[in-house]
Amino acid sequence: MTETTKLQHGYDLLQMEEKQYRRTRRYLQETSEIRHDFRQHIVYISKLLEQGQIEKAKKYLSPIMETVNRTHRIICTNQALDVIANHYDDIARSRNVVVKLVF
Repeated sequence: MTETTKLQHGYDLLQMEEKQYRRTRRYLQETSEIRHDFRQHIVYISKLLEQGQIEKAKKYLSPIMETVNRTHRIICTNQALDVIANHYDDIARSRNVVVKLVF
């Protein structure tokens, strides 16, 4: 490889890494927002249960559970690894790539 080709290859690699870094940061930000919302849901549901409003709590939980079941699957028990694995799984699915996980 000529020096120019090596530099271009290095530059291209850096751009790909930057793009992936931005994607990962965006995903982590979204995850942080989801955790915040989750805490708020827990507080509200807890208050409903303390007040004995079980049916109201169930009704409140129903759409949340549908969303959770539809959008997230647990890949591994380590939460940090699970977030990363789901991130890449989402990318693969968006590109119609089938991922088979073997443990």
